[in-house]
Amino acid sequence: MVEFEKNWGDMEFRKNIIPGKDFFSKLNAWLNSEYKIRISIRYALHSLLSDEIEPEIIDVIKSILELTHSRD
Repeated sequence: MVEFEKNWGDMEFRKNIIPGKDFFSKLNAWLNSEYKIRISIRYALHSLLSDEIEPEIIDVIKSILELTHSRD
């Protein structure tokens, strides 16, 4: 527990131990319980600013968006 608490202040550590889908699911559960709203993954991705995203992740997000657009 001491090591965990020491590392928790490091954002890279946090990103590596919290799965994205799990985080998004829990975020939506909290938003729903507190504010009676949910946000879609598409909305969340479109709301990000490019300087908030690591460059290699931009390609992944573009691929995801292309897939979702092809389903529409």
